Amino acid sequence: MARPVVTFDVGDDGVAVITMKNPPVNAISGDVLSAVLAHFQTAHSRADVKAIVLTGADGKFCGGADIRGFQVKKSAGAARESGVIRLNDIMEGISLSRVFATEPPF
Repeated sequence: MARPVVTFDVGDDGVAVITMKNPPVNAISGDVLSAVLAHFQTAHSRADVKAIVLTGADGKFCGGADIRGFQVKKSAGAARESGVIRLNDIMEGISLSRVFATEPPF
């Protein structure tokens, strides 16, 4: 199985695009969560970024939590939950516009 990938690109227009790629449905695994969190922090710290778009690859936004990770120890689960809380705090605390992009059909 391929390791999940999360890319970060900033266009000339100042829009940062964070793209999750974790086939088949871009589920949020621990690796994806960590990468998305890091990219949001990077975007927030850059003066040239005016807005952030979070999207998924291959026409899929996100299928939710990656259930394959449910078999990990509870301590890892607590760390993942902490990452979700940190990501939420960052998204709520930044002054940049945020868009979560899906592709039709919904």
